[in-house]
Amino acid sequence: MPGVRLAAEPYAPPYVVAAPPPPAHAIDRPAALDELDSAVGANRVVLVIAPAGYGKTTTLSAWAARSARPLAWLSLTAADKHPQRLERGLLTALEPLWRTGAARLEDLLQHPLPLHPAGDPVLVLDDVHLLGPAASGVLGTLVERAPAGLRIVLSSRSRPLLRLQRINVAGGLGEVSIDRLAFSAEEVRLAAARLDRPLSEDQATRLLGLTAGWPVAVRLALLSGPEPSGRLATGGQLRLATLTDYLIEEILGDLPPVLRDLLLELSVSDWLTGRLAIELSGDELAPAMLDDAISRGLPLERRGDFRGEPVYRWHPLVAEQCRVLLQRRDPRLADRLHLRAARFLASTDPALAARHALSGRSPELAAEIILGHWLGSVLHGDFAVLEDICRQLPHPWSENPDIVSVLAACRSADDDPVRAAELRRRAGLLALAGGPEARERHRVTELLSDLLVADDAETLVRTCEQVREVLTDTTLLHGAERACAWFLVAFADVRLRRGTAVGALREAAALSRAEGLDDLAERAVANLVFALAFAGDFAASEALLAESARDENARWRRTEGSPESFAVGWISLWRDDPDRAAEFFRRCIAAGGAMTSFATMARIWSASVAADSDDPVIVRRAEAALDEVRNTTVQGVPLNVYRGMARAQLALAAGRPDAAVAILDEVLPGADNMPATLAFAAETYLSCHRPDAARSCLDALHTVDSVPSYVAVAALVVEALLVVDRAGAEDGQTEQVHALLERALALASPGRVLHPFVRADPRLPVIMAAHAQRGSAHEEMLAAVLGRIAERRADARPVPGLTLSSREREVLGYLQTGLSTAEIADALFISLNTLKTHQRSIYRKLGVASRREAIKASRDPRLRASG
Repeated sequence: MPGVRLAAEPYAPPYVVAAPPPPAHAIDRPAALDELDSAVGANRVVLVIAPAGYGKTTTLSAWAARSARPLAWLSLTAADKHPQRLERGLLTALEPLWRTGAARLEDLLQHPLPLHPAGDPVLVLDDVHLLGPAASGVLGTLVERAPAGLRIVLSSRSRPLLRLQRINVAGGLGEVSIDRLAFSAEEVRLAAARLDRPLSEDQATRLLGLTAGWPVAVRLALLSGPEPSGRLATGGQLRLATLTDYLIEEILGDLPPVLRDLLLELSVSDWLTGRLAIELSGDELAPAMLDDAISRGLPLERRGDFRGEPVYRWHPLVAEQCRVLLQRRDPRLADRLHLRAARFLASTDPALAARHALSGRSPELAAEIILGHWLGSVLHGDFAVLEDICRQLPHPWSENPDIVSVLAACRSADDDPVRAAELRRRAGLLALAGGPEARERHRVTELLSDLLVADDAETLVRTCEQVREVLTDTTLLHGAERACAWFLVAFADVRLRRGTAVGALREAAALSRAEGLDDLAERAVANLVFALAFAGDFAASEALLAESARDENARWRRTEGSPESFAVGWISLWRDDPDRAAEFFRRCIAAGGAMTSFATMARIWSASVAADSDDPVIVRRAEAALDEVRNTTVQGVPLNVYRGMARAQLALAAGRPDAAVAILDEVLPGADNMPATLAFAAETYLSCHRPDAARSCLDALHTVDSVPSYVAVAALVVEALLVVDRAGAEDGQTEQVHALLERALALASPGRVLHPFVRADPRLPVIMAAHAQRGSAHEEMLAAVLGRIAERRADARPVPGLTLSSREREVLGYLQTGLSTAEIADALFISLNTLKTHQRSIYRKLGVASRREAIKASRDPRLRASG
């Protein structure tokens, strides 16, 4: 069972990785588009640099709409100044071009860029000026190491902090200048006509002189009337400071009061969903009014939908000026709106919510949001954003021991153990100075931090149990923090291969869903599908998989892979359906993931399927796939043991039993608490004629706290074969053997576990047939086993002239049990007449005349698989 990284790392939302449609009032600008097209065609990197309001995004979106090249787009936000956020956005935007499932930008760039018949693909990064120095380093890595086939367009208000000299010297750097983005007189007239405010040539020329072709100024001037005020310019120089007064008197003053007030209120957030607009304004009609503002030509765009909600984005320059107006008019209202936004966004974007709380002059609310949601932020990989907000808190909130503990957790998540330890010591001293309640709260925060970063099994077990004790007290953890704590406990259980994982995952999924943490809930459910399968509850796993919706592009899958595909492959392996197992393990591998992901485990267990195929080509391919698995322990996961077990099975399949034994002898000392591995090792040792080693594996299984039913089945079958060896009885006619087989059939029946009974061991068909002759309380399961044995033997050594169909082999298996014909028909969901038709066909093909003779013929040595 794989260990997993804890950071969920959700993908960037679709509205930031989709090229925005050109605004409703955009004009056709073929000269600017041709200039951009020419620059992209001739250069690896193209800079589009101009001050705010010059229509960079509009021009790029219009160019993207007409270009045939494959396109990736990322609209940057203030949060992207943090490297983790930027890398996440870049990976999400670039995935459609590469389709590798890479979890890191470095890994993505190691893969060659696939050829695209429509031309070299283009990545557009809009608003690059929002990046800070740290995030610019991530962008610099992309620009410097991107394959030549990828064109990159950077749109920014200022020249980005990148080393572009080498690209420039090589002739690979292009630029679209401000002159190309400024309106011409003809374009001023086109813009006026688009807003249904036509201008004469003289009026257009005069407006061009006032605005110097600054598109946003042209647009605002046109909204105010046919004869704009000269206050937009002084001496021909643009004055940004005049925009605030201009908006008040010339633009907003002409709007209906309800719409004007609404726009000012909603300016507190650059990005808006329909629900946030309603929350801020208190008006259910707010989305419709925003659409009305767009139709009037105001600098506001609709950027599509997200989770059923419309998404809007202000022109940043206009939003900034509207906030100035709002603060000037009613500072208390501005504060209330920020606090309203903070409370609304707390569960979905705690960092942004805390920023709104600080803007609303409430550091107390900001600290409350941080402490209530910090664990989710770290789980989502947003520790750098969270740390930035924590450091903005003023005294005394900055000296809160829990805030300092959160800072320590952020440093640990960023692999800075020295600074993390310093902060933890400081938090401990601050907690000691507080009262009992503060100390208890600090203890809980420290425990959650420990569980978040713990890696070795001993620490995980101890901390997991302590957090479970905390969770039994409903007064200590609430809301999102409680949901995330259960999520951490569940994943600790998964990594530790504990039976308590199922209950913890159920709790984590339910609480995460209730708190709106949809990505964590989905991840918990996906792992619950696997955990149920791993625990042996195949029916529950399949039922949950059938009813749960899943997002195959969820960001967390880049690290963890596809638990659901692995679960189906795992169940199919134990049900002896090798084709289906191989198919779903392939799907799991294709989903990608980190070294400790389900993809890695799928490579390992695919080898078990391949070893059972008797096909040398398949065996060699499986051996090559194992070379991609590290032969060591990674994050507490003993990959070397799993890999060794698989290599031993393949060596045996290739006819090298001595090599198989040597490999197992080397790796099995590290197989503690790995029941499936011990079971397969016991089978392998037995096939290599090493009964003592097989017995040691069974003894080791007795020390495991609990084993899944399918492992118990495999152990009982091996035990039965060991008894046969000791008794020296080829037919296995001993009471102990039959008791072991009966227990195995009882455990195998609920999940229809077939694999342990039908391995390529020549003694198994004999002892199973003998058991059928004695009778069983689990006749249907026994019939399924006998039918599968018959099918395998026929596949291994077909008898000339004997061509039983799959259904006939199944019926033949049932005929060997003590079930009556009526009971067999019921078990197979067929009519009695249909059953009799199958019987007659079987008798004819076997050359017999009765059920007794058919059973005897089925045990003909000619039908046995070769040992």
